Amino acid sequence: MSERLMILVAGPYRSGTNDDPVLIQRNVDAMEDTALAVFRRGHLPVLGEWFALPLLKHAGSTKIGDAVFDEIFHPIARELIDKCDDFQAGRLQRGNRPGHQGDHFDRATNEPAGAQRDN
Repeated sequence: MSERLMILVAGPYRSGTNDDPVLIQRNVDAMEDTALAVFRRGHLPVLGEWFALPLLKHAGSTKIGDAVFDEIFHPIARELIDKCDDFQAGRLQRGNRPGHQGDHFDRATNEPAGAQRDN
């Protein structure tokens, strides 16, 4: 690997959970498992939840989908998409990020798709 990349590890966060906190935590745990693998491969993993959840608490959000949640949660994710070098999608459909070469972080190798590999 020739360069360290900042990799956004994407959800889902609440999709398919019916907002059940136990199921949401399972989703977060799965994203954090992926983040650990990304880190161990030599890259810097980032989860939008690591930014959004503390802010939601501090801003007084009382439940998923309230006005404070809507103000903070998805705008942070959109901003991170533009700041990160690439992304690893969990169970989300993978696709090209606009204006970005490579379509996703390859789960099998923990390298960006199409990246040159050091042998």
